Amino acid sequence: MHTSRLALRQSCRSYNAYNPLQALTATFATTAKRAQDGTKSEKFKGSFADYEAIYEQLQSGEPEEQQKRSPIRRVQRDAGLHARQVSLEQDIARQAHKKERRDVEPVAETVDASADTVTSPARDEHPATAPKQRKDFAILRFPKENAKKQAEYHFKRFKSPSVASGDGIWLKVDGERQAAKFAAMRTPDGEKYVMHAIAKWVNMLSSGKEADFDWSNEDGVQRMRKILDYAARSRPPRESFVEKPLLEPWALGRRAVEGMSGLEILDEEIKRFAAWAAPTPAESSARQAIAQQTQDLVTQVMGKKVDGMQTKLFGSEATGLALPSSDLDIRIYSHVQGRGNSYTGLGYAMRTLQERMTNHEEYMLVTMRWSKYPIINAQHRSTGIDIQIVSSPSTDNQAAVTAKYLAELPHLRDLFYVVRTMLGMRDLVDVFNGGTGSYGLFIMLVAALKRSQRSSNPPQTAAEQLLFFLDFYASFPLETRGLAIEPMPKLFKKHPIAALTPAEHQSYIHAASRRGDDVRAGQWAIGVVRPLQPYLLCLQDPADPTNDLGRKSNAIKNLQASWLNRMLDHVEQGKRAEWTRESLLELVVGRCHEVQLERRAKLAGWAGERAELEAMREEERRELEESKAAERKELEELREAERVELGELRKEEGSLGAQTQSDEDGKKGEPLVASQ
Repeated sequence: MHTSRLALRQSCRSYNAYNPLQALTATFATTAKRAQDGTKSEKFKGSFADYEAIYEQLQSGEPEEQQKRSPIRRVQRDAGLHARQVSLEQDIARQAHKKERRDVEPVAETVDASADTVTSPARDEHPATAPKQRKDFAILRFPKENAKKQAEYHFKRFKSPSVASGDGIWLKVDGERQAAKFAAMRTPDGEKYVMHAIAKWVNMLSSGKEADFDWSNEDGVQRMRKILDYAARSRPPRESFVEKPLLEPWALGRRAVEGMSGLEILDEEIKRFAAWAAPTPAESSARQAIAQQTQDLVTQVMGKKVDGMQTKLFGSEATGLALPSSDLDIRIYSHVQGRGNSYTGLGYAMRTLQERMTNHEEYMLVTMRWSKYPIINAQHRSTGIDIQIVSSPSTDNQAAVTAKYLAELPHLRDLFYVVRTMLGMRDLVDVFNGGTGSYGLFIMLVAALKRSQRSSNPPQTAAEQLLFFLDFYASFPLETRGLAIEPMPKLFKKHPIAALTPAEHQSYIHAASRRGDDVRAGQWAIGVVRPLQPYLLCLQDPADPTNDLGRKSNAIKNLQASWLNRMLDHVEQGKRAEWTRESLLELVVGRCHEVQLERRAKLAGWAGERAELEAMREEERRELEESKAAERKELEELREAERVELGELRKEEGSLGAQTQSDEDGKKGEPLVASQ
């Protein structure tokens, strides 16, 4: 028997506290094998035999016969107390798992060494006479050549310890979700793989492509929501790999900030940062040249295949909000009506363009992504500028909205450069990777600034407005409220889909539309709590009230966790003595001047080379024009000389002709005189 210390330790295990029977067994049982262990005699008390009988009565109501017990259970029983305790721990874990999933009955898995998958027999397929075999102690043997299948099998068991019929869709989604999570752990920017998996399955389930998923099953929807959810993580700025740190171009210097408050320093740094971040004339010229070069190639390749095909530059480059490293967005469209000129029809014609750009020396990393609006992504080889060619509707209304607010809000452009760089340094601006696009970020900024104007003490300087923007979205109730700008900035309530029937939902939309309130009709249309992603930001587009600019921002939780209002608290308090950096704005934008150094240098270098090439071409054109002018002048001189010579010859011929005529007239007159 154990000593008192061992007995106390065995009886006070966490799982024994909830089961007195197990506590007594763990305390007073022995590890030595005894004769009464294999009997059920009543004269031997405290044996494993009596414990088994009581345990089986508590579990199933009827004690099993000793000879019907699984040989694996007998092995566990004969192995002693420690093996038995392991068995009890696994029994408790299995019972807890049963309570969580009462509607699923655990079944034994059967593994086929020649197959690639693990099969799970249905609930009714168990033979009545077959002995029950515990899954936890199942002995599975694989040939040596199937070691890979064995590893895959254990990986599947690790991801989902209980497999049952009807669990296929959840296990499938969870498998891809976990695989994306593992991929994210192996790569620096791997968070995008998680966002890709979430976006893929949300689209497939929402569109009804997965028939196995039942939206009427609330437990199933909640289970899927947990699988597709993720923990918010504050994203640090991208690291700089410059060996020798460079001074921030927007920093004021320690001597210049003496006597200035934190807000005054931050306000001045925002102005200087905007001046540094804006493209230089050479960079703007280079970007325009790349855009024109690409548009010419698109017209050359697709112009003969698509009737009335045209190209147009849109996005930040067209609105004047582009940074030197911003993407170039080119839209292709056709005004000619026809099936081949639809967005999908243009997508088929874009295949030829993709092949041409793949083999073109000026482009690299050319890919095409099929969606509602087909898009080609490429990168300019010499500068690293990303290019997107898309077949999509017009964005003229959004461009008009952008111009309107830029004229209305004085610090908007400077703040946009700061916030756009902040998210770009954290890889949160690509919509395909779950981020927020430039236009969506612009509207978020406008909404916060217009919302601040309604307060009793609205922020006036760029620094105050930046702090308000960070604080506004750091505490924004994503799951319960949406955000609108027009006709006035306000928050509107998001309603759960299950709270209204489809008919009621449509009736509210139509009622608002009939009374001419398109903004409210759009809020009813987009202001819903999405069952699988209740955390998505609902941001109404002022250019299109039915467009939700936040519906694809799957990484909004990471974006919200990255707002830096708490890091900048001491800026408002003016505690300059606690600050050890050269720049206050570095907390927001990081070491972006070092990260973008090489890319801007490539763009400036290409712009310089292009300027030199253009200068050489201009010189060649000038020399050619001069040579042509000299040739024309020389030719004119020759022609003039020829004309003069020809005139002289004609004069001589005329004089000779006159002399000859006079001589002839004289000869005719002589016979007349003689006759007289």
